[in-house]
Amino acid sequence: MVRLIYGVSALLAGLGIVLVGAGLLNTILPLRASAEGFSDFTIGIVMSAYYVGFVVGTVWCGWIIRRVGHIRGFATFAATATVCILLNALVVDPLLWTLLRALVGASLIGIYIAVESWLNERADRSNRGRILGLYEMVGLGALAAGQFLLTVGDIRSPLLFMIAAGLFAAGLVPVALTRLPEPELAEGGRLSLAALVRLSPVAVLGTVVSAAAAGAFFSLGPLYARDLGLDEAGIASFMSAALIGGAVLQWPIGAFSDYVDRRWVIGGSALLATAASLAIVLLGRRDLPSLLALSFIFGGTLLTLYALCVAHANDLLPQLQFLDAARGFNLLYGVGAAAAPVLVGALMSGFGPQMLYWASAALMAGLAAFALLRALTMRAVPVEGREEFVPVATPSAEVLELHPHERLPVDADRR
Repeated sequence: MVRLIYGVSALLAGLGIVLVGAGLLNTILPLRASAEGFSDFTIGIVMSAYYVGFVVGTVWCGWIIRRVGHIRGFATFAATATVCILLNALVVDPLLWTLLRALVGASLIGIYIAVESWLNERADRSNRGRILGLYEMVGLGALAAGQFLLTVGDIRSPLLFMIAAGLFAAGLVPVALTRLPEPELAEGGRLSLAALVRLSPVAVLGTVVSAAAAGAFFSLGPLYARDLGLDEAGIASFMSAALIGGAVLQWPIGAFSDYVDRRWVIGGSALLATAASLAIVLLGRRDLPSLLALSFIFGGTLLTLYALCVAHANDLLPQLQFLDAARGFNLLYGVGAAAAPVLVGALMSGFGPQMLYWASAALMAGLAAFALLRALTMRAVPVEGREEFVPVATPSAEVLELHPHERLPVDADRR
């Protein structure tokens, strides 16, 4: 295990440092925008631009990496994000911030693709699960840690932006110094989204809905916490509780899904996320410990849904189609996550911050009903024909190449 960690330590260290900065940026941007007088609707537009960049980045970042290599690609993306964050500190303008947010989103998905494809090259059949588990823990742990840097400086000062930018730049160091050989990225094939919908409507709907709920939460959650009267430390704790929940609950929920119809687990997780959303609205104002516990459950159930949906789709696919399907899921995730902050931000502007969790409850309840209905009416994939669950922290195509197994297609009604 020590050799395994050492072999990929430079990649994970670089990613972890960058994601600490990303965690801070994700929280400081909406709070600073609110302090500058941006409406919740405008803030939703600014924050959703990240996912627009995410979608665009899945196309052009792969081309850049193939052109210049992983190390220089990583450096390009980190440097681009660093400049964008510094511009956030220098110029406060909604239009410019929207553009900068999109560029940061595109840069981050490029960083994810570079690291994940590199991990793929380092993995073999005996350690893929452990490498991905380590990657998952580093990613969510770093994002959670970044929340607490919010207490270092004043919201209106440029210091917090400078810290975030510095972390993106510092993440370059271990990657630039690594002696690991760079892998080559293979060209991906085309994917018909219509075919993906026919293959697994539960996986497709689950991806879009979970992306919408997650995108709204991470973009607008700090505003909800601020409305509750929490200070910077309380807001950081509130956001971190959801991330920690995602890291802690991913393994037990995913392992359970290896032994039963995954649609039941998707539906059950969505039901728990629904209950947690309603409880936050109705009970979250009682005290901070209760709020943090509910946020832990909400994040833990919501953040497992994407990986569960990907695993369910993979149960229905031969190994050669994993990468093509993953690119389709990238697009679906980005679209859902980009649209939600705008729509939910509009609802929050019109009806109050509690609409964040009312909207999440509605989305999760709809997904739960659909998944459970499909589980009741359509045959399940046999357990012996499944891919073992592997947690996916970030939806990018290359991470699914880490699944080594091949499988024959199953009947169309097992979905």
